[in-house]
Amino acid sequence: MSYIKYKSDVLLDRRSQKLNFEVDGRSHVVYRVTHKRLGLYYYGSKTDNDYGNSVGITYFTSSSDDWFRNDFQNNRGDWVVKIIKVFDNPADKMIMESYLHTKFSVSSNHNFINRQTQTPYGFDLTGLKFPKIIEVEQTKNLHQKELSRRILMIKGRIIMKFFRLRHNTHGNVGKKRTQEQKEKNKMAYSGENNGMYGKKHSQKSRSKMSRNNVGMIGKSHTTSTKKLMSNSAKTRKACEMFTCPTCGKSGASRNMYRWHGKDGSRCKV
Repeated sequence: MSYIKYKSDVLLDRRSQKLNFEVDGRSHVVYRVTHKRLGLYYYGSKTDNDYGNSVGITYFTSSSDDWFRNDFQNNRGDWVVKIIKVFDNPADKMIMESYLHTKFSVSSNHNFINRQTQTPYGFDLTGLKFPKIIEVEQTKNLHQKELSRRILMIKGRIIMKFFRLRHNTHGNVGKKRTQEQKEKNKMAYSGENNGMYGKKHSQKSRSKMSRNNVGMIGKSHTTSTKKLMSNSAKTRKACEMFTCPTCGKSGASRNMYRWHGKDGSRCKV
């Protein structure tokens, strides 16, 4: 829907009679704030006398999200401010902001920091709630505490890009657990410690799991997928054949090495 069509629909609503179209000599600004690397956006509006030039300098949005406002103020170089449009009355400002909120579904769109959708008549509080920032009070080292404290949850998912870019951390990637840790984890979920210990799945649960794991049964690949699979098969390097010295069985080397070993030591014959 275009902005003109949206505005005409708003004016046809009888509630629009309460909107203030009076020109008051001030600048009514609609702006967008964008994080350069994370691809996060925030649409907002304000009324001032300097055509929105204070956004990002002395004014850091009216958002109730502490992480956003603090990072916008303390790490100003990571954010870009764009003035969408300046109006001479508050009603047009409100209509433009609500149009953008509706167009991009900001309250449910994971790329937007806005918690609720602005309408010409107030905030629309329906839809997904915006989870709070996780606060971790007790951690073993300050570095981990700082990372954990600033984890930003947006519409039900945890955004870790911020920490990976700034602290170059990727959880357990590249780390190896010791044998002692492996045994400890094993005991933590074995026997009576296992959530399913002494329990059985109901027939309803089994049926549901079965339906979710049917794979391609009763389905077919699209033409484009088939073409990609065909091209991949044509360019795939031929696998070498290997014969197990113990049992004499032959097959593709990658599977034979796995189950028989390169010297036949894994062969169970």
